[in-house]
Amino acid sequence: MFKRLRAQVKQHIYKKHQSSELTFSHSNIYILPSKDGFFFVTVALINFILGINYQNNLILATSYIMAVIMVVVLFIAFFNFNNAKIQYLGAEDNFSPYHPTLNLKLSSSSEIQSLRLTSEYNHTPSHIPIIQDEIQIALPITNLSRGKYETGTIKIMSYFPLGLIRTWSYLRPNDVFYIYPTPLPLDEKEQQPSHIPDKNETLSQQQDSASEFDHLTLYQKGMSLSRVAWKHYAKTEQMLVKTHNSNGHFSNQTVFDYDLLLGTKEERLGKLCTQILDADKQQAHYAIKLKQLRIPLGSGNAHKQKCLEALSEF
Repeated sequence: MFKRLRAQVKQHIYKKHQSSELTFSHSNIYILPSKDGFFFVTVALINFILGINYQNNLILATSYIMAVIMVVVLFIAFFNFNNAKIQYLGAEDNFSPYHPTLNLKLSSSSEIQSLRLTSEYNHTPSHIPIIQDEIQIALPITNLSRGKYETGTIKIMSYFPLGLIRTWSYLRPNDVFYIYPTPLPLDEKEQQPSHIPDKNETLSQQQDSASEFDHLTLYQKGMSLSRVAWKHYAKTEQMLVKTHNSNGHFSNQTVFDYDLLLGTKEERLGKLCTQILDADKQQAHYAIKLKQLRIPLGSGNAHKQKCLEALSEF
């Protein structure tokens, strides 16, 4: 029953913080004594009891001073947070095993001391000693494999001053981030992807492709005569052959098929990732086929992003 009540309270609090931007105030700042603070309060109570029992004014005065310190620290801790503003700027996706980041901006008209930020996926706090005006923070996300993840809860906390009080709040942006597969090299047998013929393609395509070459080399006995640069021969009477370099070249309409690649699931996705990145560099039009999922032909950064996200979710 206690766990259920605790879950309901947490859900209510998180719902109140469901936003990509938050200004801290009395309605969303939470304050409790820290472990050291509870020990400090316990010592103050013991001193108070001893002072009354033994009618010792010095011990009573000590307990009163400790209580005043606790109250003053509480107000300082609240005003350290109050009116500060935190804004979620978005997530930076990344390729496994590198870490994506959550980008935040903190701003305040007054100086903020000693903030610690953690996320749902990384409980190691990022410590910011002091904030003046505004600052941008990249909160790393660690220990996650390929996939699609919700941003989750970002916790902003401080033990300022003296470490006796714990002040905190939350931010829950409604966003997701992706961890893409690790790009892997393709085997020689996998270098040639599927090709979708154009409507205007004819048998003369072979002749057109013959006119596209990297460089000319001297003809040697045994070489195919179809590769000879006859125009060059007619002008110079020097027999040269056209040399092609097909590695990394993609046609204008290419399909990258998961089923045509070798290896485990993660290895195939890594090879698809490499094909997508290489095709994007060459500004080629390409499609991908993941079992029943098919992303149609396209190009550009938005198309690349869509394909990489599909690999992450597969």
